[in-house]
Amino acid sequence: MIVLQKVSKHYKKSLSKVMALDDIDLTVKNNEFVVIRGPSGSGKTTLLLTIGGMLQPTKGRLTVAGIDPYHIGSKSRLAFRAEKIGFVFQLFHLIPYLTVLENVLQPAGAVGGGSQEAFKTRAKHLLEQVKLDVRSDHFPAELSAGEKQRAAIARAMLRKPEILLADEPTGNLDPENAAGIARSLAEVHRDGCTVVVVTHGRDCDPYTGRIIHLKSGRICA
Repeated sequence: MIVLQKVSKHYKKSLSKVMALDDIDLTVKNNEFVVIRGPSGSGKTTLLLTIGGMLQPTKGRLTVAGIDPYHIGSKSRLAFRAEKIGFVFQLFHLIPYLTVLENVLQPAGAVGGGSQEAFKTRAKHLLEQVKLDVRSDHFPAELSAGEKQRAAIARAMLRKPEILLADEPTGNLDPENAAGIARSLAEVHRDGCTVVVVTHGRDCDPYTGRIIHLKSGRICA
């Protein structure tokens, strides 16, 4: 499903070079639930964005669902991400003037494919799944942080992606809400989705099959 071979990413900083990723070899199998953990600056988010086709590596090769996202055109890459990958971020990124249902429906217009009625039906089902159906006509400002993150998960799953990438999805939440988000991610995994979570916390540990530890851009355990 996800294969990285000797993948490195470096940034130039003044006269020095910062190695964000350093010779990463990693395989994530279909329908795995993988947690990536490490201290700040260890390369976790860089790794996630690289897998997601949003940050081209300096060297090495990767394939996601059998495709190298950096060897196709920008339009094809956009369509590939919309079809294959869902993203969940720490800061939710909900549009404040849209209702919860309208936010969940946003990916429907990213690329072609699928009827609006079918998307709306799925969006309502996803909101039921994350226990937000009674809040579908509310605006983000009326939601708790945990509810916002559950809405973000529903939005990420609208187009039935094969892979869900989550960057610190519980980072801004209290323990109770963090545990709820971990359960929601586990439900997504049980539905057949490959899930990769970057996190400092341990809320997802009961549901994961593998924990990968990063340090200084390298896999250390």
